[in-house]
Amino acid sequence: MMRRIDRELDLPSHIARRIKEKFKQIFNSVENLNQEKEKIKQVIQGLEDSSTQIREYLEKVKNEKIPSIEDRLTAIENDRQTVKDSLETISDAILQLNKRLMDLDSRLKEIEEKLASKT
Repeated sequence: MMRRIDRELDLPSHIARRIKEKFKQIFNSVENLNQEKEKIKQVIQGLEDSSTQIREYLEKVKNEKIPSIEDRLTAIENDRQTVKDSLETISDAILQLNKRLMDLDSRLKEIEEKLASKT
């Protein structure tokens, strides 16, 4: 019985087929590894970008271009106190306006009573 010979590899066809399958598996593995390598490069690039941003931020904080958290909290507390004081002032103004309205109402009633008594 005569065995078939693979022309490409010049080997018996059953052996050549196994070798080709193994090479196909190896090439697929290499392709998968290259894809993973690209993903890892993207992750590394993202980490490097983040690291650069953090360094820039820390440099700004160090040079006091960005206020510290304590300074920010103090500013917020001061703003809160300013708002509270403004609300108290507005509340007082509203009370005074209500008092004036009540005075005007009482004066109007007096005028209406005088007019009603004259007629």
